[in-house]
Amino acid sequence: MIAESESRELLDSLPPSPRVEVTADPESGQLTLSLTGEIDLANSVALSHQVQTIIVGQLPQHVVIDVAGVEFCDSAGIRMLTDLHDRMLEAGITCCLHRPGPLFQWLLGSLGALRLVDEPGDAWRHL
Repeated sequence: MIAESESRELLDSLPPSPRVEVTADPESGQLTLSLTGEIDLANSVALSHQVQTIIVGQLPQHVVIDVAGVEFCDSAGIRMLTDLHDRMLEAGITCCLHRPGPLFQWLLGSLGALRLVDEPGDAWRHL
């Protein structure tokens, strides 16, 4: 059995979970989720559940996932974002990533996932 101090040490060594800030606009039906922190194999499943819970509670028409505050994302994070995007489209909810940084864009491009990013002309809707 693991001692309490050892379990606390183990928890403290885990990567930080991303934070999700929610902004809803009932008039437009838009839900903006601003993510900060890291998205990786260690936390992508938990983040996916958190985002899905938020979406089910809000029932938006449009979801914008603002990733400007994401400091790190690996392929598991991109896979999770792609799966969320596809699930929302199947449910009739438009979804896009907004403001990915250069490294984030590079990773999206490398993994064939640039389709998740909003079009430059659409950015006005997300502000």
